[in-house]
Amino acid sequence: MYKIKGFTYLEIVIVIVILGILAGFGITSYPGVQKQARDGKRLSDLKQYQTALENYAGSHGGFYPSMTSETSAESLCAYFGMNQCAADPKSGENVCMSGVCNYFYQSNGSGSGTSTASQFVLYSRLEKKSGYWVYCSNGSSGAVSGSAVFTSGNCPV
Repeated sequence: MYKIKGFTYLEIVIVIVILGILAGFGITSYPGVQKQARDGKRLSDLKQYQTALENYAGSHGGFYPSMTSETSAESLCAYFGMNQCAADPKSGENVCMSGVCNYFYQSNGSGSGTSTASQFVLYSRLEKKSGYWVYCSNGSSGAVSGSAVFTSGNCPV
């Protein structure tokens, strides 16, 4: 008798169910992976701002731009002579959208916009975790939970 070789319907259904389960896991974890990737981009952008601030201070007697209130870090681009600031990884824009900014800068010193600050904090909101990532002029950096407004002395240890 001639025997036909191939898969049975049961085997095909089992494979489809297993693929469906794996796809379900992938689809549910995808938004979290996207948030983590955008947070990684924000950390990279903050590091670039920090490097630009250090270069700025190197050519201005060791002083940073003085902005004593929370300011969008995008406003620093003019001080650095940059044509374009880092774009937000979620919106793709390099300006604050609807009053929501992602990168913030605050320093001590006197006279807003002058080069008289000796300390700064540079920070960004995180998507994956609640809170902020902070870079400070003293070299410390790290995650800070909560939504407190930062001052020059409020740096992670």
